[in-house]
Amino acid sequence: MTISTSINTVGVVRATEMIQSARRDAALARDPRPHTVSVEIPRLSDTLALERDAGRPQPGSQRRVVDITV
Repeated sequence: MTISTSINTVGVVRATEMIQSARRDAALARDPRPHTVSVEIPRLSDTLALERDAGRPQPGSQRRVVDITV
């Protein structure tokens, strides 16, 4: 199971890299139709620390992805 998250959660530099990579992959595929690329992002240690402090249960093995349409 995956959780779709906003591209804003990864920061400006990483978001730019992800978008450029998705565009490059789309150009290499030579497919003129728009399609969605899902990029997995790691969980931030700060987020985990905040969840522990708040006493909320942490999701075990859920992946977080950003969906980019190019």
